[in-house]
Amino acid sequence: MEMEEDTWRNLYCSAARSMGHGGKIIITSRSEKIAALGTAPALRLKFLPQEAYWYFFKIIAFGSTNPDDQPELASLAMEIAALLNDGTFTGANIVGSLMRANLNVQFWRRVLQCLGDFTRKYLLTYGKHPKDLVDNGHPLCAWSVARSRHVVVIYNRYQEHTTGQGVPELTAHDIITGRAPPQGKFRVVGWRSSIPPYNTCMFSRASQTVGCSTVRKKRPRKMMV
Repeated sequence: MEMEEDTWRNLYCSAARSMGHGGKIIITSRSEKIAALGTAPALRLKFLPQEAYWYFFKIIAFGSTNPDDQPELASLAMEIAALLNDGTFTGANIVGSLMRANLNVQFWRRVLQCLGDFTRKYLLTYGKHPKDLVDNGHPLCAWSVARSRHVVVIYNRYQEHTTGQGVPELTAHDIITGRAPPQGKFRVVGWRSSIPPYNTCMFSRASQTVGCSTVRKKRPRKMMV
């Protein structure tokens, strides 16, 4: 959230007139600039410790299945959780629910391989986790477990209060599993909250088809005598 000081003052004055004595306004933001607008010290949230994040992730990935009964899956899930432990619950919800719908070792290995390659590529190229790049408005190519001629570019991530109408049918699971997206720009549902106010995490994306060129081998010419 970016807000000019004059805009904030006008908003505060308008809200103060409708609030009772002792009312407070709480603003959440990723921007450090917002901290200067408050009348109390900013409370900065830290990333979850690895152990706590793993507990959260395994609940989503395994559901009612006991991870102790699936040691190979549990080992793969821990490696995937380590890749996703970037301070956001969005990745855990998207990837974890996809894994829960496909409880088999081969699929989870494929997720680990593709997600690992995707994460390492951006860490090596930009020195930042892909999540941080998206939060700062940097477009990046989405990862997928399927080979496809469609390249999907993520432009930004945002939350939206949605109802049954106007919600895109295409989901992040569709993109990851290789469902052919429409050409051009479109919106994708990342995940929907199951608790009030039932916000939906949305992504703005674009798709284009990658053309493949083939090079024919030339036949060797016969020597003329």
